[in-house]
Amino acid sequence: MRGGGRANRLPTLREFFLRNARASGLGRALEPARDNADALRWLVIRAARQNNLKNIDVPIPLGRLVCVTGVSGSGKSSLINDILHPALAAALHRADATPGDHAGIDGVEFLDKVVNVDQSPLGATPSSNPATYTGAFDLIRELFARVPDAKLRGFNANRFSFNRPGGRCEACEGQGRRRIEMHFMPDVWVECEVCRGRRYEPETLNVRFRGKNIAELLDMRVADALALLEAVPKVRRVLQTLADVGLEYLALGQPAPTLSGGEAQRVKLAAELSRPATGRTLYILDEPTTGLHFEDVRKLLEVLHRLVDLGNSVLVVEHNLDVIKSADWLIELGPEAGDAGGYLVASGSPEQLVALAGGAEAGSAVVSGVCHTGASLAPILEAGPHIQRRRFDPLEHARAEVAVQRAGFGGVGRDTRMPWQIDGRKWHLTSRKSRDGHPRHWSTDVIPLVEKMIHDSHPGRFAPTAWDDQASVEITGVNAAAWFWHALTGGRWLCDMYFRVPPDTFNGPRLARVLKLKTLDERDDIPAYGNWSRVDVRERQGPLEAVAVYVHDCREIDTPAFRRFVKEAAAAYLEWLDGGR
Repeated sequence: MRGGGRANRLPTLREFFLRNARASGLGRALEPARDNADALRWLVIRAARQNNLKNIDVPIPLGRLVCVTGVSGSGKSSLINDILHPALAAALHRADATPGDHAGIDGVEFLDKVVNVDQSPLGATPSSNPATYTGAFDLIRELFARVPDAKLRGFNANRFSFNRPGGRCEACEGQGRRRIEMHFMPDVWVECEVCRGRRYEPETLNVRFRGKNIAELLDMRVADALALLEAVPKVRRVLQTLADVGLEYLALGQPAPTLSGGEAQRVKLAAELSRPATGRTLYILDEPTTGLHFEDVRKLLEVLHRLVDLGNSVLVVEHNLDVIKSADWLIELGPEAGDAGGYLVASGSPEQLVALAGGAEAGSAVVSGVCHTGASLAPILEAGPHIQRRRFDPLEHARAEVAVQRAGFGGVGRDTRMPWQIDGRKWHLTSRKSRDGHPRHWSTDVIPLVEKMIHDSHPGRFAPTAWDDQASVEITGVNAAAWFWHALTGGRWLCDMYFRVPPDTFNGPRLARVLKLKTLDERDDIPAYGNWSRVDVRERQGPLEAVAVYVHDCREIDTPAFRRFVKEAAAAYLEWLDGGR
């Protein structure tokens, strides 16, 4: 039950339109053609009384491009922005919104989402921009993380975010500008004197894709970025939506506060285009053509029709006749402004409203000149030419989406062989820096020394040393899945070595006394500090436990005690393997 105890039942179309005609007192809603009337689903606003609305019922066909027209002050914003959008947002998204005065809305069950594509700013700080809002920036960061230079440095996608510490310029916190507080006046944003507006620290900017670093890419216009990223389908798809709404001239990283209201609205529309379509979404736009060139209006109409062809509904409050004449359905409020408005003058196709305004329909209750939309459209429709628009194929769209997902990043970084894959021994012993990007200060000779100890301890029982991992060097038993020796080579002062053995093979404190590795505090030649033991037996992980030894140079381990330890550890590991475990 809705609206004061009335049954939750949509009237027949004929009942609805006839009742609406009597309620308005000024005009009547035109009945749709019978060949498609029953196929339509309707959203019906009941007894709208907000501001100057005269207790009217308003039908809105779903799955169509619908324009709400009428003179300024006729009640369009009261109907759509004050009643319809808040009511749907509360019903579909549990939004904390209070709709204007009305009895109820029928047909909400036909929708699963409502999106108000308004002209409010994307954000108040330079960190918001078209790339971040549409989701293109996440894909661009992932793209740069796949570049060989990024893999070589160990950079992931987070390194290329200007919203997180690590790769951004900390002086401006990745905004490229610094805010100067002006007392008694609005704050002023000035270019960061450290990064010069580039947002990132120098090492991050050294990573380039086709000659461009990420700051240079964000400074590029959408049209130029499309050309640069032509072979990267996953990123190009999102950028193409910005071009589709006429924003190919916009810089990807242009700060949100510098965008006009119309540009912000079209960026939001592009973001919706880049998201998966549900086919049950209602998009609401309020005068989206304000300030647009004729060519931009044409592009906007193509986008709106694309949304409709995908099964969605688009509701536009508009005065632009180019949009009104291209709509599937018109709803005119009026006939005048203020107290003389708030009535449903007419609703129907553009051709029907033109016929109504000309008095072509016998017995019409509309006084000549009241249907302003029909009167304005009459010479335009008469002049022609009438062109059948090309429908957007949802099936072809779905196939294209699948193809884009499969293509991904176009193989960027997929076939690139990294230095540790080409010559792992050289990488670990010569080329690699520490994990924090500084030079390593431990002697890399310890790696081949321990390698030789292991292979000499039980000749033929261990597989060749594995050098092809970015972070570590490993030795396993022949045909064994579990490694015996694992050395992490990314430390700055120490090389972390781990030896896997069965539980209770070694006692940690006793082994530390035997190997006699001094703590960092006891080593005056190492500018690092710590009094923790550099020999430790780690807790059991799976069937084996690990003996950790942190080594600085060969003098510490080129001893009989350490060689004996390696031999005993290898014997225990091999015995465990021979046991068939």
